[in-house]
Formats: sequence, C-alpha cells, structure tokens
Amino acid sequence: MIEKEKIKFTLPKGSLEKINKKKILELLKKENNRSILAKLSDDVVFDYLDLVQNSNFLKLFYLEYDNKIIAYAITSAKPEYLISEFKTLKIKIFLSLVSNLRIITLFNIFISILNIDMIFLKKENLNKIKESLNLNLIAVENEYQSKGIGKFFLQRIISHYREIGKPKYMTCETYDKRAIKFYLDKCGFKIIGKKIRVPKNLQILEYKF
Repeated sequence: MIEKEKIKFTLPKGSLEKINKKKILELLKKENNRSILAKLSDDVVFDYLDLVQNSNFLKLFYLEYDNKIIAYAITSAKPEYLISEFKTLKIKIFLSLVSNLRIITLFNIFISILNIDMIFLKKENLNKIKESLNLNLIAVENEYQSKGIGKFFLQRIISHYREIGKPKYMTCETYDKRAIKFYLDKCGFKIIGKKIRVPKNLQILEYKF
C-alpha cells in the first residue's frame, strides 16, 4: 500500500542528476512511447531535459517515493515555447529522427510548426490554446497507476500554478482513451477540439482554473 504522505513532489532547480535523467527517460520510453520526444535518441532526450531546466518558460516536475522517481511531467507557459525553446536542438532532433526512419514523426512536427494541425478548431478555442498553460507530458510508473497517484500529481501541479499566479486555462493533448477518461472523470477537464496527427488525431482537453 502506498503511503501518500511519503510521496515527495519536486520542482527541481538547476542541472538534473544523471540517475534522474535516466529514470525520466525510462518513464518516457515506457509510458509516453508514442510521443515525439520518445522517438528521439537518448542523448537528444538528455539535451532536451537540460534545456527544460534552463528555460524560463518550461518546467519539469516529478514525484519521488522510496527515493526513486515514480512520475514526471513537463509544462510550458504557452504551447509556442515547445518549439521556440528548442531551436538549438533542431538539427539534432532532425538527424535523430532521420537516422531512425521516423518519417511520420517528422511530418507531424512539420504540420505542428506550420499550425496546420489545428485548422479544424474554432477561433475562440484556438486563441485560448495559444495563451494557455500546456501540460506537454505526464507519466506515472506502471506499478503506481490506478492508485490515485496521477490525480494526486496533477492536483499538485495545478496547486503550484495557483500559488504563483494562475493562468486561466491548462490544455493538454492525447489520443489514449484511458488518459482521456482520466482527465475527464478524475481531473475536471473537458474536450474542446482535436489536432491533426498521423496516424491518429489528438484530442485537445482544457482545464479551467
């Protein structure tokens, strides 16, 4: 049985220890394996995490239990920073995807950069998304899932932003039915549209602070 009072919510400052980078990478590859980030080489992911830690607009959070990371999340002050903050990595990302024959992933990045992926959104929702806090990635270690840890983690992230001056909205995207049910039934999100992706479109969800 998990003792929630022993779970440590962390917003790490400065450089990450290598052991923590490896654990986040492991979670990424297992639990976010369909994400663009999971398609990149390990070295590029480590560079990505370093950039997150040095960014004024991106934040990494994680939960620790029994001295190990059991969940992580990355947020962006606005969705645009998910592209602008990583311009220095664009060549490495491109080469990593090409060398691994990730053509579909490259296509999805291309339509995202050009904003083609949101052409079916209502204008009001499009403007709302552009100004919202974005929950880019979140994952919980498999053995700790379905135990209320994901909800606990997200509530702590929401509380963090309330304390520092909340944005109006938080948005996230997923096509996983289980994740959609989690956001809708457990966390108070609602679906506001979709993003075009190959091979399956992403559902866009919104949380109002």
